[in-house]
Amino acid sequence: MKIIIVLVILMVLAVWSPAYGRIGETIEECIVRYGEIDSESEIEGRTAHIFKKSGYIIAISFYEKKADMMLLFKEEKDDLGFNVEISDNEIAILLKSNGGDTPWEPLEIVSLNKQWVNNDKRLLSIYMYPGNTLTISTLDCVSRMLAKEKTEEEKSLDGF
Repeated sequence: MKIIIVLVILMVLAVWSPAYGRIGETIEECIVRYGEIDSESEIEGRTAHIFKKSGYIIAISFYEKKADMMLLFKEEKDDLGFNVEISDNEIAILLKSNGGDTPWEPLEIVSLNKQWVNNDKRLLSIYMYPGNTLTISTLDCVSRMLAKEKTEEEKSLDGF
């Protein structure tokens, strides 16, 4: 019986120990968690620091020196060249690592994508198909992105 308990504990630690980031961490904390930055990329008009760990690619952007948006997807590709799916269990672990003990509520909307909100931590998450990408961001980040998009649309239609 003791061996089963030890095996269960080891399995739980194996699931929890990989690179599951935290919204709100600094770049230094992310480097400690994931290792050195692999590269940088432009995502939604923002610089994202790209990390690779435990079979995942993790792209993190920062606002006021704190992580406020992350995109996570598996490095492995399927036969069609898409990222391999993140399982429901893995998504639950990733959401919990960012929400702590506060609940994530699924958003009931008509969409192929899965969406959740964590009102306590003011977080939003979307699992997007067919790219199999999990995005976790602060609601403030989403608000800033929508405001920027609105301003750009207004500029492009100015004098129309």
